[in-house]
Amino acid sequence: MLKLIKYEMIHSYRNFALVFGIFLLACLIVPFLPYDISAIGASIIIFAFFGISIAVFVTIIKNYNTSMFKKPGYLTLTLPVSSHELVLSKVISAFLWLTITSIVLAVGIMILVFAIITVEGVPINMNEFFNAINYALGRIDLGVFLIGLLQAILEGLVIILGLFVLVTAVQTKYTRNHKTAISFLIFIAYTVIMSFIGMNLPISMQESGFIFEVMEYGRISSISINWYLMIMTIVEIVAFYGITVYILEKKIEIE
Repeated sequence: MLKLIKYEMIHSYRNFALVFGIFLLACLIVPFLPYDISAIGASIIIFAFFGISIAVFVTIIKNYNTSMFKKPGYLTLTLPVSSHELVLSKVISAFLWLTITSIVLAVGIMILVFAIITVEGVPINMNEFFNAINYALGRIDLGVFLIGLLQAILEGLVIILGLFVLVTAVQTKYTRNHKTAISFLIFIAYTVIMSFIGMNLPISMQESGFIFEVMEYGRISSISINWYLMIMTIVEIVAFYGITVYILEKKIEIE
């Protein structure tokens, strides 16, 4: 399993490393350029922020589709590993790239802000800055942080596996033509069904997100969670994973 993940990361890093490097370099340099050029560059960076967020999903889908269902798929699917290991390795590597992308984008924006502050000549007291961060982190309860982290992980996994199952579902003898259109129709049908189910649930189950109870001085004391939504997310993850593995083992047809 670890070797598969390592291979996936090494195989795909070229698609991300150059883009990440250019983005971080631009965040550092653009504020120091002449004002007119800097203003245009800052706008481009904002668009790049959203563009990279979208591109990472496109790259994940493309890499999965190419390695599994194009010519390289003949080698991938004949490796002495199970379908479970193949899918898990690709899910984990995709999740790692989503995490790395989020960190790179956050760091890039921080670099951009600090660079702009430097250019404007605003004095920065780093001790006060880090003290403010420590104070903000101290307001967060460990349980709240862990639950929020779990929710973020689940949301990331359900998105990745949802994309994988859409790509995999059209790789059968029943869907040899118009695969993109069929995938889109499957997505629309699934969205409509889930929306219908959601609208017919009791009001208490329709409420989403976390409800925080804040004590004096801004400290979060407890948290209420919509456990139904969290359970539904887990069910979706299991279902998407099961369907993907089933098609790979029983119904797959490589181009």
